Amino acid sequence: MAPRTAKAAGDALTVDMVRVESDSLRAVGYDHGTGTLRVAFRNGGLYDYYDVPADLFEALLAPHSWRRLSEQVKDHRYRRIDG
Repeated sequence: MAPRTAKAAGDALTVDMVRVESDSLRAVGYDHGTGTLRVAFRNGGLYDYYDVPADLFEALLAPHSWRRLSEQVKDHRYRRIDG
C-alpha cells in the first residue's frame, strides 16, 4: 500500500504516513531533514514531535510498539497540529 501524506493547515511540512498495527496509533511518518515524527492517533489527534532520532521512528513501525516506546517519544518537544 502506498503511504499517505499528512499536511496540517498552514504547515509547510508534508510527511509520508505509514499505517501501523497499534491500539493507540493509526499511522506514523518521519521527516529525515528535520527529525520530525508525525503521529496520527486513533482518537483523531495529529501531533508532531521534534528532534526525534530516526531509529525511534523505525522502532515505531513494529506492531504494538507504542506501549513500550511512548515515553521515549513523549520526552520530545511536540505540537498538536490538527486544531
